[in-house]
Amino acid sequence: MSRSLLLLAGYMLIGGLTPVFGKWAVAEIPWGMLAWFRFGIAGTLLALTLRIRGRSLPVTRDNLKAFLGVAVLCVPLNQLSFLIGLKFANASHAGVFYAMNPVLVFWGGVLLGQTVFRLELFWASMLSFAGAALVTLSTGDGGGFSIDPKMLVGDLLLLMAIVTWSTFSLLSKPLIEKHGPLATLASVFLLGTLLQTPFAVWDGAHHLASMSISKSGIIGFCYLTLITSYVNYMLWYVVIDRHELTKTSVLVNANFLITIFAGWLFQGDEVNALFLVGGACTLLGIALVVRDRFVAKDRLVEPNQSDRQA
Repeated sequence: MSRSLLLLAGYMLIGGLTPVFGKWAVAEIPWGMLAWFRFGIAGTLLALTLRIRGRSLPVTRDNLKAFLGVAVLCVPLNQLSFLIGLKFANASHAGVFYAMNPVLVFWGGVLLGQTVFRLELFWASMLSFAGAALVTLSTGDGGGFSIDPKMLVGDLLLLMAIVTWSTFSLLSKPLIEKHGPLATLASVFLLGTLLQTPFAVWDGAHHLASMSISKSGIIGFCYLTLITSYVNYMLWYVVIDRHELTKTSVLVNANFLITIFAGWLFQGDEVNALFLVGGACTLLGIALVVRDRFVAKDRLVEPNQSDRQA
């Protein structure tokens, strides 16, 4: 196996395990503090990496509004819905919902005039959304059609998380093209941390005295911060530099299969027939979207680092 394929496999493994470790972290650390420390530390590490490469943060008075806009989407809005959603829903559900990112990027591109609407992609999108709906309905007794109110709240928050992440994918593209992915990401993380501060202060005032973090909580936090938010973004940039992005997208977005297996193995997530049918529908919809992107000349806006991870 070549080095490039090993890097791609590493990226997929890290991304697939992120919801599992994230659930460990958010079970013991309030979301406001968790997001603040996560992106503050990861942003600082990215800024130091940028500095070592002889570059500085590109934020100026002229582009501050643009950076703040994507920072709001990346940290406060996305993390509120992702982390609280993980608290109520299974990690496997988060994997399925985040795998839908290419579908939502397609619709966002259509709305922004960056992508040409095609009927084939419409039906692929419907298939993917139907699969996600079946996953949500698969939590009843015996795996039958049922709605668990708590799980439904978690799934709706996770859907909001992927909508904000997909929007971030589209709106950050001009900044990435102009300043590069590393500089853009470091700036967005640090500005997002600044915007997250009021939530972190509120959580600290209300929960810090009673907080008790176990080994699993610490492991989950370190994984989210150092492995997902820092290492995995570095891996992604190496991968897309060495491979045609459209050829690897279907593999990358299929890493929710790792999430499903890990959720079942480590957290007892239920994987029944209805869930498997929903996951298969979602995967087929994603494959059709990515195939169309590869074949068509007027391809979708290509996903950047934002095509995965919360």
